[in-house]
Amino acid sequence: MITKKNVILFVSILFSLIAYVVFGLKSIDPCVFYCNPSLGEWWNLLLFFPFLFFFSLLTYKLPETISRTWMKYAIFATPVVLVISLYINLELHHNPKGAWQGIFDSTALWILYILFSLGSLISIIIGWRKNKR
Repeated sequence: MITKKNVILFVSILFSLIAYVVFGLKSIDPCVFYCNPSLGEWWNLLLFFPFLFFFSLLTYKLPETISRTWMKYAIFATPVVLVISLYINLELHHNPKGAWQGIFDSTALWILYILFSLGSLISIIIGWRKNKR
């Protein structure tokens, strides 16, 4: 049966595997052949999906109240995280004269992913408290 739980789990597994393949092939550097330099490091966008996979797997077998609470958060937060990650990875925010600004990109991405993880944990705890009542 197709439910939101199954769709999010499938999408997160699929993109986590794609991330694994892309970063595994990075040692061969396939980007030399097909990447456009104006796209920046777009493949770093895939780093988010293992986080989504972890939390979707965590809530998959939990009671429906907990899953629904996390799902509401994930449906809101996932597009926001992906858009911000894409903006950071496309390097559109850089000043052409200030190349040192790229230093903060990976730090900003990890802070963003940590905030997603904390928000997920908080929403799971809120769902757990609702289920407890």
